[in-house]
Amino acid sequence: MHRTVILSLASLTDGDDGDTVLPVEIKNERGSVVDRIVLSTKRSATVTISSEPHSSGDSLEDITSAHTAISFVDVELALRHGPKSRRRISLLGRFDQHTIDLVPDSVPEWLAWAAAEVNLHALTSFSETSAYHIWGRLWVRRLGSWRAVNLAIDEAKSNDYVQQFELTTREPSVLQISGPAILSRLISLPEGRIKVLLKANATSHADGDPLSVVVSRVTAGPRNTLLSLLSMNHSIYSASVAKELRSGFDWKRVGDDPLSGCALGHAAMRLRALERFTLSDARSLFQLARGSSDAAIVLGVRELAENAPDLPRVIRLLDVGIGRGVPVLAQSLAAATAALDVLRRCPNQMDQRMLATLAEKARRYTQAKAGEGPFLSFYGPAPQSPGRQQTPQSPDHPEIRRFGTVVASFVSGFRPVAATVLIRTEKSTAPPQPAGLDTTT
Repeated sequence: MHRTVILSLASLTDGDDGDTVLPVEIKNERGSVVDRIVLSTKRSATVTISSEPHSSGDSLEDITSAHTAISFVDVELALRHGPKSRRRISLLGRFDQHTIDLVPDSVPEWLAWAAAEVNLHALTSFSETSAYHIWGRLWVRRLGSWRAVNLAIDEAKSNDYVQQFELTTREPSVLQISGPAILSRLISLPEGRIKVLLKANATSHADGDPLSVVVSRVTAGPRNTLLSLLSMNHSIYSASVAKELRSGFDWKRVGDDPLSGCALGHAAMRLRALERFTLSDARSLFQLARGSSDAAIVLGVRELAENAPDLPRVIRLLDVGIGRGVPVLAQSLAAATAALDVLRRCPNQMDQRMLATLAEKARRYTQAKAGEGPFLSFYGPAPQSPGRQQTPQSPDHPEIRRFGTVVASFVSGFRPVAATVLIRTEKSTAPPQPAGLDTTT
C-alpha cells in the first residue's frame, strides 16, 4: 500500500508573480530519505510514500516496525543561506495535500521575500549576539585599485532582528560588513539595484555565525531564480538546467543580464554540454559583459575545454578574472581554481610567475570564503586582501583610524571615507559616526 502526498510552496507575498524554487528532502519516521524533489510556488509536486517501512532484520523491533503504518513525514527545505527549515506533515489518508508557508505570521510584509533565503522561524535579536554593532563600506574599482567610497543606501527598514536596505551599483563593487565583535566580510556585488539583508542568528545556528548576510537583485525576475538555483550546484537541478540549454538559449541576447548568462555558461560546462555553449558563445558573452571578471573566467575555462586550447590566452583571461579584479559569482572562483590546476600540469607553455601568483590569490579567496549563496563572499580587510582576521576591531580605534587614513591618503589621494553605521543596539560602546543609520523604526 502506498500513500500520495501533494506538496506546494505558498507564495511569499500577496500578488507575487515570481517563482520561488527550493530543493526538498522527504524523510520518514526513521529519518530515512524517501524522496528528493524541487518545491515551487508555481507548481505542486507529488510524492509517493510506502505506508509500511521495510524490515531490516528479524528482531521483535523490526517486525513490529514493519507492520506499523507511517503516520508522518518530515519535509526539510534547503534554504539558500543558513540551516535547513523543517516541517512535520501528518499522514491521515491515502491522499494528503499540504501547502508549506515559509513566512511566519509575525514577519512584516516588507521582509517576506527573505523567507526563501534564511529561516525566519528562528528569530534572534541583534542585542543578544555579537552582531550588536555593525557598519558597512562600499569599495569600487578606480584607476586599477580598490577604493572605499560612500555607501549610499535607501529603502531602509529594520527591527530588532533584521536590517534591510537597497543600493544601486553601476560598476564593479564590493560591500564590506564589519563590527567590533564580528569578522569583517566582503560580498562582491552584481551591477544594478541590490537588496541587502542582515539577520541576527543564535550562536547555535549558521555554524555559530551571529550574522547572516543575503544579497539579492531587486528587478531581475525569473533570472534571479535561475541564478540562485545554479549557485547551489545540486545534482537535482541537472535536468532543469539541461532543459534550459536545450530550449535554445540565445547567448548573444543576454546583454541585459550577462551575470545569469555567466552562471548558465558555468552550468553548461559542468554538464559537459559544450555543443550548447560553444567557444563562440563564450566570446559573445565576454563582449556583451564588457570584459567582466566572471565573463573572462567563463571564456578562459571554455577555451581550456577545446582540443587544442590557447593556453597563454587562457591564463591572460584568468588574470582579468581574479588577478586584476574580483568575480561576482562564487562559482566563477571555483571554475578559475579548477582551471589553474589544469594549467599547472602544462609547465612549459605559459608564464610560470603569473600562474603561481594567480594560484596563490585564488587559494586565499577560497580559504577566506564566508557564507553561501550565488555571490562571492569572503573575509578580509579589503577586496584585494582576503583572509580571516584573528581579532575583529572597530574602525573607531585610534591606531586603526590613523593607519587607514595614512594608507588611503597615500594610495589614492582621496579623503578617507567614514563607515556607515547599519546596526547599533544598547550593547554598542563605539562613539557615534557620521552618515549613520539607526535600527529603530
